[in-house]
Amino acid sequence: MLKNVPVPDEATLWQAWLDYQHDKRRIDQMGICEAIAWLYVHVPDPGFRKAMQVQLNFFASKYD
Repeated sequence: MLKNVPVPDEATLWQAWLDYQHDKRRIDQMGICEAIAWLYVHVPDPGFRKAMQVQLNFFASKYD
């Protein structure tokens, strides 16, 4: 469904990485939909979020 996912700026990605490291064990146990939702919340880039919403809608329709 997606050809390209916009790449947020380096500072935004770095902060998301730090957030991930802080809660790695819980995040690594997430299913695909929950992990995409986590990315949506922790990467506040509008283009990236739009792409994550498309992915979330796709996987939610497949796994609900």
